Amino acid sequence: MHWDKGRLKPIKFTGFVRLGKNNDGGYVVPRTAVERANVLVSFGIGTDWSFEEAFKNANPAVIIEAYDPSTNPSIWRSGGLSSIGKCIARFVLLDWDTAIRHLRDFTKSRDLISRYKKFFSDRHDVHHVRKWIAPQPSHDSSCPAEILDRLINKENKKSVFLKLDIEGAEYGIIDQIVQFKDFIDCIVIECHDIDRRVAFGTLLSSLLQDFSIIHVHANNCASFNEYENFPTAVELTLLNNQLVKSSDRNTSSDRTYPINELDEPNEPRKPDYVLIFD
Repeated sequence: MHWDKGRLKPIKFTGFVRLGKNNDGGYVVPRTAVERANVLVSFGIGTDWSFEEAFKNANPAVIIEAYDPSTNPSIWRSGGLSSIGKCIARFVLLDWDTAIRHLRDFTKSRDLISRYKKFFSDRHDVHHVRKWIAPQPSHDSSCPAEILDRLINKENKKSVFLKLDIEGAEYGIIDQIVQFKDFIDCIVIECHDIDRRVAFGTLLSSLLQDFSIIHVHANNCASFNEYENFPTAVELTLLNNQLVKSSDRNTSSDRTYPINELDEPNEPRKPDYVLIFD
């Protein structure tokens, strides 16, 4: 491992709230940062925007921008029509079990489209941008620098809450994010393959200059590195040091992780990983 896992141990902090659905998709974040945010920028949503929905409920005035081209109602609609066609064909052949399975797939697609429309299409202050997040902008991608510069300097959003769940692409963009450290209150980020990436140590060093880790949770969908005695994917919640009590910045938390009644395993059929920082 190319970094000290002791650096991941959170500082002393209270005032958490869990936002999002149970298990995978929910995050533990500081209530104060949620309440003071005037914009939530989400990099990566897939088919689960329960975190964004809960954030909006907790802070109705917040503007939300979510980036992810894989979130596509047209594809879901096409898949749903295919499923209902297969359901009818299996029904005619008296293959009840397969017909029911395809019917469930159709229902999932229909419900997903309905939820998407309700949250993203029926609001003026919640926006979905179908672009990837990358170090350089292109016809199908945006970079954090252009997004944050527009929001902060042109649209006057001075309290930014940032969520990153982009399956490894976080390593190539972290240098752009820290350029706007004075305006980002909180970052929740899922980091992947941390046992094999030298870049994770660089990412930590960049973030910990101006932010403090206040919460960490392992993603039990990923593997556990027995040699390092540590999981290979973690969810970090970092708070800007401007919002952290100076007396707490160098005081390690005395909690055990995961935290009972706050954390939940991403995969509910597997036990959560217990974190050992030494």
